Amino acid sequence: MAEADGSILDGIEHIVVLMLENRSFDNVLGWLYDPANAPPFDRVPDGETFDGVSGKGLSNPGPGGAVVPFGSTDVTTNPFPDPGEEYERVYGQLYNCNPKPDGVPAGEVPPNPDQPPPMSGFVNNYALQRLVPSWGDAFVGFQWWRPVSYWRLARRIQAHLLGTRVQTPGNIMNGFRPASLSVFCTLANAFVVCDRWFASVPSQTLTNRSFMHAGTASGHVNNAGHDFPIFVNDTPTIYNLLEDKGLDWRIYYGSHWILCNAFQTQRQVERYMLTSVPFETGHFQPFEQLLKDAAHGRLPVYAFVEPNFLDSDDYGRENDMHPDSGLIDLDGLASDAKFGDELVRKLYQALRHGPQWDSTLLVVTFDEHGGCYDHVPPGPAEPPDDRAIPKGQPGYSGFQFNRYGVRVPALLISPRLRQGAVDHTVYDHTSVLNTVIQKFGLDEGLGKRVSHANVLCPPMVPVRENVPDLSHPVVDNDKVTKDSPLTGLRKTMAHAAIQRLHGMVSPASKHPPAVRSKREVEQVLRSLTERLAKARAGG
Repeated sequence: MAEADGSILDGIEHIVVLMLENRSFDNVLGWLYDPANAPPFDRVPDGETFDGVSGKGLSNPGPGGAVVPFGSTDVTTNPFPDPGEEYERVYGQLYNCNPKPDGVPAGEVPPNPDQPPPMSGFVNNYALQRLVPSWGDAFVGFQWWRPVSYWRLARRIQAHLLGTRVQTPGNIMNGFRPASLSVFCTLANAFVVCDRWFASVPSQTLTNRSFMHAGTASGHVNNAGHDFPIFVNDTPTIYNLLEDKGLDWRIYYGSHWILCNAFQTQRQVERYMLTSVPFETGHFQPFEQLLKDAAHGRLPVYAFVEPNFLDSDDYGRENDMHPDSGLIDLDGLASDAKFGDELVRKLYQALRHGPQWDSTLLVVTFDEHGGCYDHVPPGPAEPPDDRAIPKGQPGYSGFQFNRYGVRVPALLISPRLRQGAVDHTVYDHTSVLNTVIQKFGLDEGLGKRVSHANVLCPPMVPVRENVPDLSHPVVDNDKVTKDSPLTGLRKTMAHAAIQRLHGMVSPASKHPPAVRSKREVEQVLRSLTERLAKARAGG
């Protein structure tokens, strides 16, 4: 058992973690400090160094021998469409093996290539991206009485037949300047930015999020499961350790409760969700409850916050910052990073004006890079355990979890932290877990990666009053005005949620309702949840 150490984050009693989606450090923060920016982002704060992109002349080779430099963009829907982030795609991005070497079987890549990677394959890998929608996607939103629907249908069928190849692969070599993501960059300058925080796995969302919850992905590298649409981890989580110690914790989710990613993918937290009716009570709460808890001084010891992964009439626009994987020719609303910036603002403001602000640490990070360019090679990492998927079984990759994924943005926010500091400590998602374990004296037991992870150690100062007040919203509203097809991670999560919920309502039926669009998902989830609540209540 680890003893509580008062020197770890002295004065901090509450840790709140917001994990966003699929952006690299260079994509979000690479241009944080550059002479072309307006003050205070025109130079690195006095006494600090910062590993961004300014003045480095970074580039990647592209198709036909072109050299594509790293640039900037103010288009916050970029990159569009979404780059790939599976283990195989990340291998291509880091080592410029696009396509992968001859003789490598389908679904496999060399699991332990030479180190360090040259970070030279992002453009060529993005150029391989080819998106072909399902036939059903072509009919989403079709209204037979509207002539424009026939024109849109023709465009969509054309897209299905021809596919859509990325026209400008160099877009993957762009990053945002501070004016584009004003909240994120203002907080980076006002508090602490970490320029050595790496994803835990060089792969997709769900395995990286599993490392944030449990310190392992139990041998899984990609999102897919065996007999379920998504991977599900079955080892203990940080929430189990907190529960065993009698300490309060909460998971706040941004959409329907059944879409809560932590609930979907961590088997050992299911018991805490399914004990009450309605389900939005206890340890699992909607995001709006977090704002109320912060305002009334009811923050738990540890809180994990999920964004809204799916456009919703009930919960507003998707705000996870995940690049959109929809076809360019479709009429749906493209994912916009500004909605993630607004989510960060709302959360920060709630904590900033709450009575527990002086004793709270807010950690904002991303699960993985999502295929976006970064120039810093990830290094070796401690394998979490000896769990591996045998060759020939679904999920096998050969990867030994002995190196990190790509660098991701990370901010540490508290009035007890030095303004403008840059923390160069090597962190990954398990650093949060080890910090919570050491800070609150929890029993260890989440694996070797967690026990070896560096605890969060930003420069501490007496409580500061000079912190920004971000009272102006980034976006005017987040209402959803159009329907659009399900793609990528959204499709996977939605189908898993519907399958799980349908099994609770109709366990004898093996055929959950089929859905093609985001509004269809919402309607089905609403109906199934009502039926389940009625059944649990004895109605």
